[in-house]
Amino acid sequence: MQQFHALKSSLLASLLVMLVGCGSSGNDTTTPAQEDDSGALDDGNTSEGPANGGSSDETSSTGESSDGKPSDEEPSGEESSDGESSNEESTTEKPADDAPDVSFGDNSSAAAIHGHAVQLALAQLVELNRAISEGRELTTAESTCLAGYDASLGAPLLAIDCGDATALTSPLNATIQLRSAAVHDTSGCRASLQGLGSDGCSLSVIDATITQQWSTPTSGLPQPYASGQLIVDDASRTLTVKSIDGNDLTTPFECNVSLDGGAMSSPSGSPCTSDLARIEERLQALLASPE
Repeated sequence: MQQFHALKSSLLASLLVMLVGCGSSGNDTTTPAQEDDSGALDDGNTSEGPANGGSSDETSSTGESSDGKPSDEEPSGEESSDGESSNEESTTEKPADDAPDVSFGDNSSAAAIHGHAVQLALAQLVELNRAISEGRELTTAESTCLAGYDASLGAPLLAIDCGDATALTSPLNATIQLRSAAVHDTSGCRASLQGLGSDGCSLSVIDATITQQWSTPTSGLPQPYASGQLIVDDASRTLTVKSIDGNDLTTPFECNVSLDGGAMSSPSGSPCTSDLARIEERLQALLASPE
C-alpha cells in the first residue's frame, strides 16, 4: 500500500512538470522572418521606390528633377517658330537678280534661232533707248510700242509691246519685224541699257517675224524664201517656230522647243528638224547682209 502511494505521488509530480513546460512555450510570440518569392528576407518595411523603377533623382520632361531643382542638362538645340531646329543649315535661295538659264542640249538649230532672236530684240531695245536719250522724235509705231513707258522716271526702256496692229522694223534687217520683247528685269541689264548696251541682258519674251520674201533668179520663176514667226515665252519655257498665219505660199508648220534641254514637239506633225534648219539658214543670211 505504501508503494502505491509513492508511485501516485511520483506520477503527479511528473504531470505537474509537463504542465508548467507547456505553459511557458505557448507565451512565445516571436515569429521567424518571412521570405518573399525571390528568396530575399522581408523585414516588414512596405515603402517602395519610384513607380517606374528609376531613381528618384531622374529629370522630368519640364527640365526639373523630381525634387524641384533645375536640371543641369542643356537642350540640344533651340527650335524656331516653324518647329525646325535652329542648328540646321539654312537653304540658300537663288538671288532674284539672276535670270533663268536656257539650254538646248544638242539641238543646234534651235540654239542658233534663239540666239538670233535675242540679238534682234536687244538691238531693237538699244535703238529705242538711244532715241529716247537723244531726244529724237519717235515714230507713231514706236510710240505705240512703248506701252506706257515714262521716260521722265529716268529708267531705261525694258520692254516693247506693239500689239497686233503694228510692228517695228528691225534695225538689223528690214525683212524682220518685232511685235514684242521684254528683258528680265535685273540690275545688271538695267545698267547696260542705261548705258546703251545690252551686256548681261536676257529675254523673257520675244515675238518676231521673218516676212515673206522672194528670190529673183536670173532665169526661171521666183521662189519664196523661208519665212516664219519666232516666239520666245519664258513663262512656258518654250521657243516656238511656226509658219506665218495666212501665208498660203508655204506648207504650214509649227515646232515647239523646250528652253530646258531642247526637246521638240510639233502639233502639226511637221518635220521639226528640217523646218528649224531652214529658218536658221534664213536668219543667218539676213543678219549677215543688213538691208
